[in-house]
Amino acid sequence: MSQSLSCSADWSMQVDNYNFACIASFAFTAIATSLYICCLKSRLDGAPQLAAQFFTVIGTVKFILVLTIFAVFFPQCADGCTCGTPPLLLYPFFASFVAVRWLFRARQLYALANRVASENEDKDGPIFDRVSTVELA
Repeated sequence: MSQSLSCSADWSMQVDNYNFACIASFAFTAIATSLYICCLKSRLDGAPQLAAQFFTVIGTVKFILVLTIFAVFFPQCADGCTCGTPPLLLYPFFASFVAVRWLFRARQLYALANRVASENEDKDGPIFDRVSTVELA
């Protein structure tokens, strides 16, 4: 009887930790999206390089959170125990889609930044020719 209570308590704790990790990951998504929409979108529209860096950082953090949910927080039933049904994997798959989407957006913005930079270089010549140099005495 005590082993079944121990197994039940362990399983319940693991499910609670998994649910907390999913909620924390969702909160990160909500905060990052809100930050971009309310504060950064207007500033980053004209700067694709900075926008790409932003999406690279948040996409990487999101991807690490998803890996952590799968590798660390997914509940495992101990040997000799009878546990409840495992939690749905719906959120981790949704979160991995969001992470890949953010990283893909970063890739698109890096390509746009490179295209804009190469067009400016073609129009004005190499960028180093336009930079004034200061001679040291």
